[in-house]
Amino acid sequence: MSFLKTKHIFILSGLTILFVMDYFSQLEIFSVIPKKPIVIFILILLVISFLPIKQSNSNALDEFKWDAFLVGYIILTIIVMQLLGGESSSGISFNNGFVWLVLLITVWELRSKWRKVKQGTAVKEN
Repeated sequence: MSFLKTKHIFILSGLTILFVMDYFSQLEIFSVIPKKPIVIFILILLVISFLPIKQSNSNALDEFKWDAFLVGYIILTIIVMQLLGGESSSGISFNNGFVWLVLLITVWELRSKWRKVKQGTAVKEN
């Protein structure tokens, strides 16, 4: 997993915390710790992680791997949260048609990125 960088770990951590807060909002820890500061902190963390930072070895294949990994991670997180008995308070579940629409668009986008990666490697080989 050489495509994972520190900022990607921050993104995954923030998303995981947000999913836990969404699916298990009834947990006592969220009544003790106010949700608003946690959400603001996570959003600031996510914004900082998306800021452009000098990338030394960024290529199309690594970007594709990261995008595919992120989509898989989100899908797996939703499945695990539902299997653990959580229920999304914002409607993020596979019972929601909008989630399926976003998933189909994302898969289509990944497919087009994969084509670009394959064309780039074919050009490099020639």
